[in-house]
Amino acid sequence: MEAQKTQLEQAIRSEFLRARVAKDRVTTGILSILLTEIENKSLLKDRKPLSEPEIVGILRKMIRNLEETIGIYKQQNKQELLAEEQKQLEILKKFLPQPLTEAEIKDLVKDAIGKLGKDMGKIMQFMREKYGAHLDSRVLADIVRNEISKA
Repeated sequence: MEAQKTQLEQAIRSEFLRARVAKDRVTTGILSILLTEIENKSLLKDRKPLSEPEIVGILRKMIRNLEETIGIYKQQNKQELLAEEQKQLEILKKFLPQPLTEAEIKDLVKDAIGKLGKDMGKIMQFMREKYGAHLDSRVLADIVRNEISKA
């Protein structure tokens, strides 16, 4: 029996199949890589399905790598490679959940400080567990640091 997949993974698989039928080489290629990464991480977890935050983590890592590559291609003026990488980036970004705004994160962090105290590690862990798919860790860390110093 196949383990239950998250809505995000189902959406990725559905888009992959749609792209294959449409013979969309770029979409099929990048989603194939993404699905392979998801499967590999699942294998490391004894074939347990990945949670949405884990899949979002894979997405963010792939997006960071593409952004770095795009920067290099821009410096080297490689337009033909740049266009394909940018299309891949757009495809992956479609699957990211809507991020929380800084104001929303600040409010949530203030509540967490009220419940957990000024322990940055506990607050970061709590926030990632509860809102991980909707947070950028760097932004979260900056806000937590700032709010702890105010509290």
